Amino acid sequence: MGRKLRNLVAAVGITLATLSPMKYANAQVDSLNTPLSLERAGNFFSPSGVNELVGKPWKYGDGDVNHDGRTDSFDLAVIDSVSNDEGDIDGDSLSSSANDKQILSDYLNGNIPYLPGDWANLNKEEKTSWIKKMIKIQNSLPNTDYSQWVCRNFITQMELEFYGSSNIDGFIQYYHDNGEPQGGEYYLGEKNARFGLPVVYAGTINTSGESHSVNGVLVGKDPLNFNDWYFFGYENDNQVVPGSQQMDSNSPVSIGLNGYFKGPFGPVFSPLSDLIQFELQGGEVVNIIHKNYVTLHNPEKIKVHLGKLEKIVIDNNSFPDVTNFTPEFLESQGYKAIPDTSSENAFGIPVKLTHEDSDTTNVSYRHFQFLRKFVGSVYSGGITKSDSSPQIIEVNNFTPVEPEDFYLPDEFKIYQNYPNPFNPTTNVKYETNRYGDVKLEVYNNLGQKVYEKTDKGVYPGVHEFKDIDMSKYASGMYLFRIYEGEKFKSIKGVLQK
Repeated sequence: MGRKLRNLVAAVGITLATLSPMKYANAQVDSLNTPLSLERAGNFFSPSGVNELVGKPWKYGDGDVNHDGRTDSFDLAVIDSVSNDEGDIDGDSLSSSANDKQILSDYLNGNIPYLPGDWANLNKEEKTSWIKKMIKIQNSLPNTDYSQWVCRNFITQMELEFYGSSNIDGFIQYYHDNGEPQGGEYYLGEKNARFGLPVVYAGTINTSGESHSVNGVLVGKDPLNFNDWYFFGYENDNQVVPGSQQMDSNSPVSIGLNGYFKGPFGPVFSPLSDLIQFELQGGEVVNIIHKNYVTLHNPEKIKVHLGKLEKIVIDNNSFPDVTNFTPEFLESQGYKAIPDTSSENAFGIPVKLTHEDSDTTNVSYRHFQFLRKFVGSVYSGGITKSDSSPQIIEVNNFTPVEPEDFYLPDEFKIYQNYPNPFNPTTNVKYETNRYGDVKLEVYNNLGQKVYEKTDKGVYPGVHEFKDIDMSKYASGMYLFRIYEGEKFKSIKGVLQK
């Protein structure tokens, strides 16, 4: 598909998404505009719960500027012409800036692993930083008259803008019919779940002894750990901690959730109070009270165990053509190469198993080994529990498949680069008669190193450093130096632009 056509399709996607917002693809059908069951309330601190509750696939800063439910090259192609919440990638309140475009480009090209607002991948410090940015953005917007609102109304409005309600119109009408809030006619629903973050309310006592409400968000992994919560009020983005004016250090802090829930007498717009309650004494937690459905996601109830793996020693004479010793291949050959997984969670949450291999290290000629590390993890309701299991794999008698005219050099040798002169790339061929790493370094006429590359685990034979890119550098003479261990040989080449 040509670039112009792709851009046209992306632009049309923006129009369609604007006219007809998409439902969240993975949401349960009965989760939108229907009461939330208490069994699912245990996920209230999980960002995925926002999508399930509200059915909105995009959120602030996720890069999905064309609202097609994906963050991809189409978004990068049109970000210059689109300005919306999703285009503020860095969270500075300026959408589709040069910095936003650069970050999105880096992400799509694999230069960075995740975007600044990708909540599920952020660590505790990154989550705290992002939530503070979103609070500033929320507080900078003109809202309805807050002058007579009490703290409860403030934090409810903030919760709606962050987390949202599945039936926002009904939620607003309910409080309107019941005479709240005092300073306005209704809550604002236009920005329902704008930020897509699991912000909830917390009831506490201020230092004047009065009942008070603040917002809370789980920035750590454990909802039953008081220090994994970030509390804030409506005045600013400063963290509220025991001893702050808004939180007495000797009074309980209760975590709750607003929404449209199934109650004992039918659906009701109501807060679920005291889902978790922390009893404080001198600012320290002395007791934790929580509802049964929160214990489903209590980290103490979720455990992952990976069986330990013994070292594998492989005689490669039995299958000399194999060069990729995957866990599945080794299992097929009778080796124990995949750890046993077991989840001690009573609800049978599956264990996600991944592995990563280290670089190979030379044991001796035609013998090498590497370390394979398995990680098993269970994710539920905002909590990730994991365990790891390492395994050493040693391969003996490794003989790579070689052409019939295989040539074994007598010594270390380097050939003249070609083409020469070159612009902007060139190649350097070399010979080695030993196994090991071979390194190339390129220096300019001032003796400054401008290029470096290493071939790992090179076998005896003729090899080549290909496509040495010198496009960043000026015309002139360059020194190409190839190291075999401590020994090196050099040649000179000319870059001519």
